[in-house]
Amino acid sequence: MHGVDILILIATVLALGSGAVTFLVVRPDFRPGRAVTISVGTGLVVGLGFFAIIYLVVGAFLAAVVTYLVVRRVTGVTAAAVAGAAVLLAAGLASAALLYASLTTM
Repeated sequence: MHGVDILILIATVLALGSGAVTFLVVRPDFRPGRAVTISVGTGLVVGLGFFAIIYLVVGAFLAAVVTYLVVRRVTGVTAAAVAGAAVLLAAGLASAALLYASLTTM
C-alpha cells in the first residue's frame, strides 16, 4: 500500500465513522431521510476536511457533536443543528489557521 492509499483509507474510515455517529445522535430528532442527509453531509465534510487539516478535523467534529447535544438539551433541535454546524465550521477554520501558522513558522 502506498502513502496516498493509506490517506484515502483513513479519510474513508473517518467519513463513515463520523457519519454513523452523526446519524445516531440526530436520528431521534429528525425524520429518517433528513437524518441520513445530515449524516452524509457531515461525513463528507469530515472526510474531505481530513485532507486539509489532517487529524484536527476529528476534534472539530467532536466539538460540534458536544455542542449539538448541549444546545439541544437547553433550547431546541433547530438551534442545536445551527450551533453544531457553526462550531464544526469555526473549529475547522481555526484548526486550518493553526496548522497554517505552525507550518509557516517552521
